[in-house]
Amino acid sequence: MLQTSNIRCYAHDNTGDAFYIGWDNISRTEVEERRLQLVSEIEISLEQVSESSRCKFAQFNPSKIDRSIALSFQNTTLNNNKSIGFLGVNISKKGQYRGHLESKAKPATKNLGVLNRALRYFTSRHRLLLYKSPRGLYVI
Repeated sequence: MLQTSNIRCYAHDNTGDAFYIGWDNISRTEVEERRLQLVSEIEISLEQVSESSRCKFAQFNPSKIDRSIALSFQNTTLNNNKSIGFLGVNISKKGQYRGHLESKAKPATKNLGVLNRALRYFTSRHRLLLYKSPRGLYVI
């Protein structure tokens, strides 16, 4: 086992742990410095694991090494979500909201299709009222 301050790397099971502890009332620059220090410690630990494996004639394929991040807030583990909701819009982790638009467009298309089939039965004023009512189309 390699140990560098608060980072422990176990070469035998290919596991490394690093901890970042958030602090109250510190400046943004200090937060950024602590994060950069953590990244530096992780990179040094990975280099030590790599060097240790070379000494033991073991090889790691870097493209097959996984990483996972576990965040906690007030002793509660935060889940890694596929999307976030912000002001009623769901945005994927890639920054796209196409799925949200499609989820809104599909019911609207259905409603317009029903209204189009009802052209001959209702006046335009009545169709507009049906379109605007939240449950009106369920009775058609």
